[in-house]
Amino acid sequence: MYSNDTNQISQGFDNFIGALISSLHASPEASKQAIVEILCKKIMNLIVNENEIDLYAARPYIKSVLTFLCKRKDSLTELLKSETGSKNKQIDSAIDDYNQVIQFFNNILVNTGGEKTNDITGKT
Repeated sequence: MYSNDTNQISQGFDNFIGALISSLHASPEASKQAIVEILCKKIMNLIVNENEIDLYAARPYIKSVLTFLCKRKDSLTELLKSETGSKNKQIDSAIDDYNQVIQFFNNILVNTGGEKTNDITGKT
């Protein structure tokens, strides 16, 4: 359970995101991408110090990447059900590629002491 301080920090973070959105004069898609880029750089600053990587700190970030990959693979699987012909082969190939990348990131999680992520839901 989060403490009151943690809740206040979370609300402050939400305000920070709102201020970022307000300060960016771009399309909603471009604004989202810019905000994600800023946040990812901040996260990487927490994970990577000098030439050292804190794999323990990186696990939530890796889980986030896995969640994205799993959801994208699920979208492609749904698309595969409605396509036929050469498009079907391309989608099937992309799903195979996603499965390999998901397995790679799952191996990293397991090797850093984390739990394997379910490749369907992205949840452990």
